[in-house]
Amino acid sequence: MKLIPQWVCLFLLKSGIADLVSPVFWLSGTPATDFINTLTKNKDLQLVFSYFFYGVPPKESSVLINALLIHHYKRGAYYPKGGASEIAFHIIQTIQKYGGNCLVRAPVSQILVDEKGSAYGEK
Repeated sequence: MKLIPQWVCLFLLKSGIADLVSPVFWLSGTPATDFINTLTKNKDLQLVFSYFFYGVPPKESSVLINALLIHHYKRGAYYPKGGASEIAFHIIQTIQKYGGNCLVRAPVSQILVDEKGSAYGEK
């Protein structure tokens, strides 16, 4: 669609011709609730399926975007390789680069906060 003029894209999308070429166009404009209603009439199942949709209510959410997110998370996007400790391990260099320090199990008696409410240190 990026290779053709915008007016042609709009015509293809608004006329429904694009939906005939690929289901992607139909799915991207279909709210999750409409799609869920085609899967089952069981209200309990519809409620369960609606929990799979992220960010906005299912009636405002695109089926295609949510399918892409679910596929992304199924492949392990929610958990870093090597475990959650990898996040802290890899951010240490950045913290030290900007003058910070990373201590483990260090006793802290007070968090220092400036007049704007931003934390800048500890005691």
